[in-house]
Amino acid sequence: MKYLIILLSPVLYFLSLVFPKNKNIWLYGAWFGERYADNSKALFEYSSNLNDEIDHFWVYKNFEIKKELDALGYKSIYVYSIQGILLQLKAKVFITSVNSSDFIPFCITPRNVFIQLWHGSPLKHIGIQSRKSVFRKITDKIRFKILDKYTFITSPAEVFDKIFQDAFFMDSKGILRSGYPRNESLCTNTETNKRIRNYFEVKEDEKLIAYLPTHRNEGLGENPFRAILIDLISKNQTLQENKIKILVKPHFYEKDSLKGLNDTSNVKVIYDFPFDLYEFLGASDMLITDYSSVMFDYELLNKTILIFPFDFEAYTNKDRGLYFTFDYIYKNLLNAKRVNTLNQLIKEIIEPQFIIGGNKNESVFNMPMMKYSEIIYSTILKKLN
Repeated sequence: MKYLIILLSPVLYFLSLVFPKNKNIWLYGAWFGERYADNSKALFEYSSNLNDEIDHFWVYKNFEIKKELDALGYKSIYVYSIQGILLQLKAKVFITSVNSSDFIPFCITPRNVFIQLWHGSPLKHIGIQSRKSVFRKITDKIRFKILDKYTFITSPAEVFDKIFQDAFFMDSKGILRSGYPRNESLCTNTETNKRIRNYFEVKEDEKLIAYLPTHRNEGLGENPFRAILIDLISKNQTLQENKIKILVKPHFYEKDSLKGLNDTSNVKVIYDFPFDLYEFLGASDMLITDYSSVMFDYELLNKTILIFPFDFEAYTNKDRGLYFTFDYIYKNLLNAKRVNTLNQLIKEIIEPQFIIGGNKNESVFNMPMMKYSEIIYSTILKKLN
């Protein structure tokens, strides 16, 4: 069915242009239909629990997602089923965290309300600006005016507005000021924190550290983080003596690049959690990352962020460029410090050499913590009416 859909994509696009749209059908997707995750998930769960007249459906390509959603009592539809195709032709609202590939792209036309929640504030180049060739940049501009013509894109701070506009070839009217719905899960309660820490067997006097490295080269080829992880594992005894547990959560694109490494008592690699990733971050005591925008999310917790860009030259010259210098990030990001070697990283983990909060009391990268899902939901309703 998938290949038939691709073959008939021009026909589907024409049908979608003339098909009657139902403003009470909203479709959600994420990560090319392969995951139930991210900002789309958070907004979907918020919206589905409002008990209004709108039908909210999660669109999936991975059948494991259906099992999870059935257990939770939420509506879902297989993207390539007859019912799924008809639903995508009828739906007025599409909500994504990646792009139109979360659905059947040719079912989405400028007649739809298309909401781009994205999957993190832009630190590294995204969209058109991430393309290396002029040809790819031109084809992306065409795509952003036809298949991925977003009605709104969420932006948590003014510093990101122009980046989103240029990356997705849109004007300032499409910027929706809102934090990311997934960040609402950062504010976990004591019971949730206890449940998560118990799951990882973290004792009350131990420190739980989340290590979230970004992907390299879209997850293709050898992952240079593998060597860093091997060195980190070799420090297990030091971590054990200092009552520190580090949980490494690889990026979705890197799901295979770190396999074969043995966990130790205090350094573990976790690909899938039995709970929300952002609940886990809320239960942690510190974050380590490199070029991941999770640093912008984590600052809402007012906890220590260690940035370890061990392959800075190679990454910025051969993989992705960055929108901000690290000097700008350290100046404006709450509680962040750069480390350059693994030994320095270990030292900062054991005894951070800077004061939480410092003399900074607000961030240029985030709006204050509030009900982001409510902001986005109400904005969509206003657009429909």
